[in-house]
Amino acid sequence: MKNTVAAAAALLASTLPAVQGQKCIHRVTGEKLEAEMKVDAVLARAQKLQDLAYSTPGRNRQWQQPGFDLTMDYVEETLKQTNFYNIERRPTLFRVARDPANVTVDGVNYPSSPMTTSSRRELITGVFNDVPIVVVDAVGCEPANYPNATGALTLILRGNCTFELKSQFSKQAGAVGAIVRNAPDSPSFGNGVIGDNVASLVPTTMMRYEDGAALLARVQAGPALADLAIEYVNLTSYNLIATSKRGNQSNIIMAGAHADSVEAGPGVNDDGSGTVSILETAVQLAKFGLTNAVRFAWWTAEEDGLLGSYYYTRNAPADELAKIRAYLNFDMVGSNNFYGGVEGAILDPYYHSADDTVANLNGTALGVMAKGIAYAIGTYARSFDGFPVRSPPAAGSEPRLFGLTDNAPSFKLGPLTMWRV
Repeated sequence: MKNTVAAAAALLASTLPAVQGQKCIHRVTGEKLEAEMKVDAVLARAQKLQDLAYSTPGRNRQWQQPGFDLTMDYVEETLKQTNFYNIERRPTLFRVARDPANVTVDGVNYPSSPMTTSSRRELITGVFNDVPIVVVDAVGCEPANYPNATGALTLILRGNCTFELKSQFSKQAGAVGAIVRNAPDSPSFGNGVIGDNVASLVPTTMMRYEDGAALLARVQAGPALADLAIEYVNLTSYNLIATSKRGNQSNIIMAGAHADSVEAGPGVNDDGSGTVSILETAVQLAKFGLTNAVRFAWWTAEEDGLLGSYYYTRNAPADELAKIRAYLNFDMVGSNNFYGGVEGAILDPYYHSADDTVANLNGTALGVMAKGIAYAIGTYARSFDGFPVRSPPAAGSEPRLFGLTDNAPSFKLGPLTMWRV
């Protein structure tokens, strides 16, 4: 009888909240975690990201730039103070386009951004030295706009037809490559794609309006010979992964956000808002006991094509991925238009601009979303009741992204949930 009572007591103790000193650690629920989230705390963290960005020459948090590393340092140090997580910097290795791909004439660099194929986002590579530049008439949407461009690079104004068509007409005119210069109403590089019929295309790049205008003026001033390399390079970075020490490590709820911004600015909404919302959630979660373990991820290089989250799904051990019951992704949770509630209004007028700052966050939206994030994570950290069981991986299946989200490392290995708010 004594042994039976002792065994029962031990079993009961294993299911009760832990005790630190005299303080009972209450088990988390969605409601409890939501109640701990204060929008002022989230906004203060957003301000911190902006300050970190502005402390660097580029005034951004772009990966491969100092602002990104400062962001990750801040997140990691904040998590360490909780003593609640096992924290890892997971190294990554990416084969990416050399960007910018400079068009060099007379020693002057005119930056451009290589375009990729549509479905696989691959480069059509080429390295050119001392090749002439031929200006295309109008916007290059008719074969007649193209003079003989044998062995040359074409210089084409953006607009009225697809980049693919401009690249195809350039090849038909004998060109070895094409440079699309942006129109005045499209000043940035953009993310150009040129279709998938590689055999009909030439290596093609996109140039900012001001750089394209300067290059056009130089070519019109007299013969110009250019150097251009559209090629791949290997770059390293890292994802930051934090897994709770408490909770069932074989039944994990995972939440993530990308920690990088675009070059143009500090990226306080895109995706500083997601970064700091899950960070504040992680800090508040440390007050509670857990049924299921919680893993947070801050991804690198999302703005260059989801590179960090892709790398995780393709390179994390299979048994690690199999223990993730659901993944929740949070991207741009401080938009002025919430999640598209105003018909016909742009979601975020400051998207990918230098004005993506704390001043342009919608505090009400951010508060609603941050509390929603906490509620979701707290709910699944407590229980997956009613949630589908993950099915075994299909034979020959590969972890991959799918679904309508900017950055969700979900795997076609069984049902997962992806939220983009």
